[in-house]
Amino acid sequence: MNIKIIKKEQQSTSNWSGGTTTQLAIFPENSSYQDKTFSFRLSSAKVDIEESTFTKLEGVSRDIMILEGELELIHEGRYSKILKQFETDQFQGDWNTKSVGKVTDFNLMTTGSNSGFISHLNLPKNRTHQLSYAPNYNIIAIYTYKGEIEINGNTNLKENELALLWIDNNELNINNPISINSIKNSDLIITKIQCFDL
Repeated sequence: MNIKIIKKEQQSTSNWSGGTTTQLAIFPENSSYQDKTFSFRLSSAKVDIEESTFTKLEGVSRDIMILEGELELIHEGRYSKILKQFETDQFQGDWNTKSVGKVTDFNLMTTGSNSGFISHLNLPKNRTHQLSYAPNYNIIAIYTYKGEIEINGNTNLKENELALLWIDNNELNINNPISINSIKNSDLIITKIQCFDL
């Protein structure tokens, strides 16, 4: 298993019409969000205006989780949903989507047949969690929204840092979980991705 750590100073932040967005990771690394040549992209955004319209992204599947605040997502002609902290929604990038609420969120975007999902894990200080491999998912991303953790006893991950764990196909069949130990009270965002483009 290969682990890549993306520290806060390596992340790029840019402005958009409703606030700021920070790209945490993109694969392939030389791909472009603007040109939609990526297989997957992880980001966190701050929405500073009360109402905003999502950029339409043809061919992109989107997963969003609220980190701070409360957001109403309005998918025109489909459904509306109110998201509170650590709640998620999955939708297609070509939908007409509006939002109401000022929040900080976490986003996964995938293209083609690639897919994934986001979940939240709270770990009190000095607690250990065994994160099992998920069949069919060959990448696990761990984002420390709050706190500090240690992965497999030798890799530290501080607040706002991201670990990308690239799992070999042979490892998917081994009952050998990833060990996460919390150095501080920690809120982690766990993303599991099935990427066919490795």
